[in-house]
Amino acid sequence: NTHGVKQGVRKKDQQIAADWQNNLLAAERCVTSYAAGDELPQGAFDAAVSITFNTGCTTMQKSTMFRLFRQGETVAACEQFPRWVYAGGVKLNGLVIRRDKERALCLAK
Repeated sequence: NTHGVKQGVRKKDQQIAADWQNNLLAAERCVTSYAAGDELPQGAFDAAVSITFNTGCTTMQKSTMFRLFRQGETVAACEQFPRWVYAGGVKLNGLVIRRDKERALCLAK
């Protein structure tokens, strides 16, 4: 997540923590607004917030995953996580690991 990052500008730890908290709250609002977040089980909500924090609300709000969440198809939505493992057209092992963990959290009872 690189919101507000500018080359050559250093931030103090307190500002970094505040930015992180603001970005997390924005991701939570996005999931609530565009993925029927109030209706999701806690694990699905948390996993959706994690991927939204990572990829951005603009990207996620028009995704198949969020459409499935809105339709009440939580398991099908959770099965979308493995699709989100590319950055710049390249499959990244770190994203494979992250999405696998998010998928497991999403499906947790």
